Amino acid sequence: MSARPAPAPLLIACALGIERLALHRRVRAGAAGPVAVLRTGMGPEAAERSITRMLAERVLREAVCMPGAGTYTQASLGYALAISGQRDEAESILASLETHAKVGYVSPVAFATIHVGLGNIDRTLDWAERALHDRRGWVAFLRVNPLMDPVRSHPRFNALVQRLNLP
Repeated sequence: MSARPAPAPLLIACALGIERLALHRRVRAGAAGPVAVLRTGMGPEAAERSITRMLAERVLREAVCMPGAGTYTQASLGYALAISGQRDEAESILASLETHAKVGYVSPVAFATIHVGLGNIDRTLDWAERALHDRRGWVAFLRVNPLMDPVRSHPRFNALVQRLNLP
């Protein structure tokens, strides 16, 4: 059995100047080979967000290849890709789930998850309403689920939460 190649070193850069300096020093030191660059933006919060997204994407890519991985795992990867700017790949996963839904059940939660990542507010709420209609347990957490932050101020979201009639 052959060993997996080592991943490329990761350079985490919060500013373009730092990135250029680090890459220049790497070349001057004689280091060869590829480097994965993660541009985080300024500040510790931006760095934490970027690193979390990168790690989530890597884990989810591995998870969708595991035996028994379901459509919600695919949707979670689609969400991670969408919020990290890889819209085409996220839309491809969405299309795959739509195809799968023609022959089998795909939870409306999966569709809502990808649509919220893509910023499709109306489609997110359409699928969240469908999840309520299908009595998916996920809707009980709408008020507190951070995934739904982008739609929280929308009147349709507030109407949906009121229909839940939760304390």
